[in-house]
Amino acid sequence: MGSTTLLHGETTIWKNKATAGKYQTTLLYDEELEFFKVIASEGRILTSFRPQQVMGTGYSSSGTMSKSHKVTLHVKYPKGDEYAFIYQAPSAAIAQKVRNSIRQTAVAGKGKADVLRLLRTRERVPLNEVSALLASCGLPSSPADAQRLIETMISSGKVEGVFDGRDFKSHYALQKESVRYDIVTNFELGKSGVVVLSCPNCGASIPLEQKESTGKCKFCGTSYTIPRRILELI
Repeated sequence: MGSTTLLHGETTIWKNKATAGKYQTTLLYDEELEFFKVIASEGRILTSFRPQQVMGTGYSSSGTMSKSHKVTLHVKYPKGDEYAFIYQAPSAAIAQKVRNSIRQTAVAGKGKADVLRLLRTRERVPLNEVSALLASCGLPSSPADAQRLIETMISSGKVEGVFDGRDFKSHYALQKESVRYDIVTNFELGKSGVVVLSCPNCGASIPLEQKESTGKCKFCGTSYTIPRRILELI
């Protein structure tokens, strides 16, 4: 993943409907961090914002002989400040192309953010639910696309869990599903020489019929492990 440059040139910035300055800037989208950056010509980041903060885009032109074409990007910040970034474009075609690119990037970023939020807030998320969410944002939404996105989010550390081939399981869900083994400590030899275990949870008698190191009580469902010294009695 890298960064995609969307616009470059003279930019007038408005904050809460008042002019905040005019700069030479580059508007790019950081695909790894998933946010837009407005960078000044000397390399300083003037501001950054998430795709879900993009409120819309606009296009306007002025003049007759030598027309001026402008693309406007409207952004609302969490604390309520509203910004408008007005870029000069060399032609109407380029302005519209840039405008569409910004909108598509914002929608895609929002869709991925929604998927990430879903994976972070649910213990289990079916693959088809992720596909449906991607489709609603106009993104590639086949099962393979959804699986790739989930696996990328896991491998990049954005979310903790695993994909088991059908759905996503969170780290918390895996912890809940992990089997707890209690150790059998009490047993006795029956009259026929059969080893009879005592369930470490409910105390029920469990005949040891096979030489296996683990088992599950049919009365209370407790999983248990059997020490080697007991197995050697069989």
